[in-house]
Amino acid sequence: MLNLISNAIKYSKPGLILISVKQDNENIYVSVKDNGDGIPKHKLNTIFQPFEQCGYDKFRISSTGLGLNVCKELITKHNVIFGLKSKSWGGSEFCFSLPLYRYHKQHSHANNLKLAYQC
Repeated sequence: MLNLISNAIKYSKPGLILISVKQDNENIYVSVKDNGDGIPKHKLNTIFQPFEQCGYDKFRISSTGLGLNVCKELITKHNVIFGLKSKSWGGSEFCFSLPLYRYHKQHSHANNLKLAYQC
């Protein structure tokens, strides 16, 4: 999440950043949207690959190109979808959802416990 916010700040100067968090009974939905230059159409399929960058020279930002790859890998490890909407010169929106609770049965000799992990 911090990387998505950091990217929005870096690539939309000066600009607007909207962070949205919603929840229902099962999931938390997170969106980070900016009104920067967006991601070029030809980069949309590769932007999540390691070391890939947008290539906007005007920002002169030092970057490894690993941030979005790491974000996507960490989020998809939870079996959720990580999405991107972007228009060249029209901003980007990164969104994902996480399960609100996960229940696992843990068998114990004393009793059966249900453990809840809260995001």
